[in-house]
Amino acid sequence: MRIAHVVTLISPDGAFGGPVRVALSQAEALIAAGHDVHVYAATLGFDAVPERIGTVPVHLYSSKKLVKYKGYAALYSPDLPKALRNDLEFFDIVHLHQSRDMVMIPAGLETIRSGTPYVLQTHGMIRKTKNLLFNLIDIFATRRILDAAAYVFCLTEDEERDLRSMCPTVTPISQLTNGLSDDLFEERAGANGSDIDVLFLARLAPRKRPEVFATAAATLLGRIAGVKFSLVGPDEGQAAEVQRIISSSEDSARLVYEGALSPDRTAARMRQADLYVLPALDEPFGLTVLEAMAVGLPVIVTNECGLAPAIEQASAGLVVDASEEALANAIERLCRNDDERLRMGKNARQLARRDYGMSPIVDRLVAEYERAQRRGQ
Repeated sequence: MRIAHVVTLISPDGAFGGPVRVALSQAEALIAAGHDVHVYAATLGFDAVPERIGTVPVHLYSSKKLVKYKGYAALYSPDLPKALRNDLEFFDIVHLHQSRDMVMIPAGLETIRSGTPYVLQTHGMIRKTKNLLFNLIDIFATRRILDAAAYVFCLTEDEERDLRSMCPTVTPISQLTNGLSDDLFEERAGANGSDIDVLFLARLAPRKRPEVFATAAATLLGRIAGVKFSLVGPDEGQAAEVQRIISSSEDSARLVYEGALSPDRTAARMRQADLYVLPALDEPFGLTVLEAMAVGLPVIVTNECGLAPAIEQASAGLVVDASEEALANAIERLCRNDDERLRMGKNARQLARRDYGMSPIVDRLVAEYERAQRRGQ
């Protein structure tokens, strides 16, 4: 089967986050299963634009922002719709990793015009909103793209409810978890020194709350010895505040911001850590949390993370409320208790392997692709 995946942005620092890693992981697994898969996206930041990422052929097109805006809603790639217009007739199915931005909206409309059947995956990015601009985009484009899809995949029940409310005529829709590549399950070596490495690895965006992690870490520097705190990820507005907290802390050598890291190096960085922390709010799934568990890290998340119930049930980490105090207490607890931390790390790895492997995801994708083809005939 010839399959085209389309996602908003592929960049060397992995700035667009989880949807890109999901798209590339799905494509890689589908290729391993014998399918011909190509990924299309806008791009920025590469010195030399790649034609392949791992085993996946990629078609990347330059982008720019229509207006000054911190997020990606105004990102636009004039050449991507043209490429899709020329290429989509050669594919059996299109898989759109859909969001409300000026890359994926034109891509979705171009896919409809091509007549090629397609499925949609929203990754928690299309939710009910009071934003007037987004509501107008929904009226004139998003609903049309949802309605014409052969199948829609979402992450959570809340997201599914929002999508059905937004587009009552939406085609079959159900939840699909993010799958993990087999190579993520390599054994973890652990930190390279005597200090326990507590890691935040995600976009430095307001919703991820890196400043809350940094503030909790600064508080703990004076309470527990033999622990270092590391932040890794591209800046989306919070780096200056994180740097301010670091510079005013009592030991900036043990609280560091390492900058952005390319997606192909994040798993290796996680394997050097001992504990993963993501204090994000309104986190529909948390792919980095899942990746951390896959390499054997216990995790600390808030009760607004979609993975929180599974983490609690498997004793794969700790779930806290949104307060900085609760976060600091949870970090301190696992840093002071080596046995509990190691036990939770083993549980986390077992949970990730048992429930979030890629093989069943690929089987389900192929089944829906085939159904979409039959409906389109």
